[in-house]
Amino acid sequence: MCTSSRYPCDVKYDAGLVDTFLHRQDRAYTVAGCLDLVRQAGMSFMNWWDNILYYPEGQLASNDYLYQKVATLSDEKIWNFMELYNGTLGQHCFCVCHPERSRRDYKIDFNSEALMNYIPVRRSQEVSSEGRDPAGCVTLKRDQWPRYTLDAATSALYREIDGTRTIRDCFERAKLTPEQRLRPEIVCRAAFRYLWRLSYIFWRIP
Repeated sequence: MCTSSRYPCDVKYDAGLVDTFLHRQDRAYTVAGCLDLVRQAGMSFMNWWDNILYYPEGQLASNDYLYQKVATLSDEKIWNFMELYNGTLGQHCFCVCHPERSRRDYKIDFNSEALMNYIPVRRSQEVSSEGRDPAGCVTLKRDQWPRYTLDAATSALYREIDGTRTIRDCFERAKLTPEQRLRPEIVCRAAFRYLWRLSYIFWRIP
């Protein structure tokens, strides 16, 4: 499902300007408005199509004070904040489902005991950085989105994703340090949440 915000992508064209600002039935949607629309329709919100627009990982440095403050908020508050911070979202694309569908089938819970059984699927590809990547790190890109260089642990785990292996399988196969191997859930939670929030992986939930 897609809803328009105040500044859609086609404002560069005459027809787009007319449709955006002069259309009698036009209604601009914010993040909160989208969530309200889903509730009023009696549906359940599943997820955004491009998480990179709604989480700080793709727009703020992890060592930034603002990132650290935002990261402590609930998901809905993070989405609302990132919409205001970005200020350029022309369209909201998201998925909904029938409210009777089990949340376990689609909600990604990074604190769940089932996390290690999730199956990551690549939504991006490794690209050349012309030798600028730190040792053991890879750079990813997807469509029109920016390139992101992963840290060594996330890079090692990413290389093991083939669309059939679980997170646990990826962890067991990845070339990680002895210290990292002592903390499988912590290492995997940080790495795969980062990739998911960048919209660079999908999930298959067993």
